Amino acid sequence: PRPAGRRSVAGGCTMMRRLALSAALLLALALPASAAAEKDPVNITADQFVVDDTSRVATFTGGVVVKRKKLTVWAPKVVVEYGEAGPSSIKSFVASGGVRIKTEDQDATGDRAVYDPLAETLRITGNVMVINASSTVGSGDLVIDLNANTTVFTGGGNGGVYYCYSGNDGKSFSEREQVSGIASRHCQIASVNNDIAIVWNENFSRGNTSCSRIGIEIRNAKGNEPVKKFITSDKGNATFPVIKAIDKNSALVAYTESIKDKDFVMYKLVKL
Repeated sequence: PRPAGRRSVAGGCTMMRRLALSAALLLALALPASAAAEKDPVNITADQFVVDDTSRVATFTGGVVVKRKKLTVWAPKVVVEYGEAGPSSIKSFVASGGVRIKTEDQDATGDRAVYDPLAETLRITGNVMVINASSTVGSGDLVIDLNANTTVFTGGGNGGVYYCYSGNDGKSFSEREQVSGIASRHCQIASVNNDIAIVWNENFSRGNTSCSRIGIEIRNAKGNEPVKKFITSDKGNATFPVIKAIDKNSALVAYTESIKDKDFVMYKLVKL
């Protein structure tokens, strides 16, 4: 006998099964505000799903596809945890088993993704790679902010930030080329005149003092590296860079600079 509070769907006609799943998730994953739910519903299709009312967990397996707004997520498994108010109060949304995330501007892959419906962010961890045009940048963690339309690497891990190139639409890639030192964090990428611009902050020690500086690298579609340099002093503490292309020859980089125990937002116009 099936445990109390547990509901499952599997088997039967594939089209009917997916239609049933879509309808169930449109109801179960509606946003707290009804108007927002009608405008931007979450739609999940899968081969099967199990809803455990006792644990407040819905588990979807087998060819899972999640769609909302201009975001699509593919994964073998997606788990939704909801709160005491019912399925409309989503607490976490986890895709695992090797995931792919596609937005308007890029494709990203990783081992695991966690979606925060309130902050509108998607955090990807484990062997993260982001494909932009024919370029690929990889690192430890990645956060996609769907509201701000930004992509930020939040950790370089032990491997730092690396680059590889694909000439066949992501089917295969060149060997990894190191972009940053291993002690790097907060990488962000942007498209500048059909090239890819990569910025990051890199930690290092100067005597007994811990410092951080901002690096920038430009790669063209063939993977060549026409520009690589540090744009802040090696005596300072600059972190959290953000980059925005201005025109085909320049980009604006904003960052946080710590001066005498105070943090300031600084910016530089970088000629490329």
